[in-house]
Amino acid sequence: MLARLWDLAARAEARSETTAGFFLDERQQAKVSALWRRVGARVPLRLLMWGGRAEADRKVPLFVPEYLVSSADDADLQTIITGLGIDPLAYFRVEFSRQDGPGHRDLLGALLGLGIDRNRTGDILLHDSGAELIVTQNVAETVARDFRQAGHFPLNVQSLGSAEELRVSVPELRILRVTVASLRLDNVLAAVWHLNREKAKELITEGLVTLDGLAELRPAKTVREGQLLRCRGFGKARVLHVGGQSRKGREWVEVGLYV
Repeated sequence: MLARLWDLAARAEARSETTAGFFLDERQQAKVSALWRRVGARVPLRLLMWGGRAEADRKVPLFVPEYLVSSADDADLQTIITGLGIDPLAYFRVEFSRQDGPGHRDLLGALLGLGIDRNRTGDILLHDSGAELIVTQNVAETVARDFRQAGHFPLNVQSLGSAEELRVSVPELRILRVTVASLRLDNVLAAVWHLNREKAKELITEGLVTLDGLAELRPAKTVREGQLLRCRGFGKARVLHVGGQSRKGREWVEVGLYV
């Protein structure tokens, strides 16, 4: 995977053009981003991760010449990609009867049944009247022409012009303010999901906890502001703010719990 992506980065640098990879899951994104932080400063490129929306789980890496965008934080990522005309993704609305229609697994299975690789399919977003589908542009024609059925469910597929047309809802966060003795991972995990510390340690050492998509096996790992914490069987939460001490000398942590 890394070799294929580095070939894309080399091509972007040699030709001074934007190149796009294939969909990565959260763990793969974290690995690529961590490696790019170590080597990316040596080349005049920016690495952007894009999945059609800021909250996407699956995203493709884009290697963009530095002169086109000085910083990924200069503007909203969607504005950057739309403005530069470098969106490598295609968007579809799939309509069916949601009440008794196909689920996520049915839709994904039907796509794979068309010969489309998993790394060419992004998020499948279910809603009341169907689903929104995100894929790479090189399989868009196949989806538009052949994606007509999932199992025994007929599908009506409509191509969308851009990511802005996606019918999606912003994830709802339940804001929690908790206090911890320190910012150790086991402390934060226990506070967020109301566990005792031994249970939190057990979940971590069994490999059931990730930070920013990477498995973290160290209970003493320090949690930082902005990190995404996921615990299998419990859910996921974003560390929104760290700061301030309670009267008892414990640290306040504000967390957004995905509901």
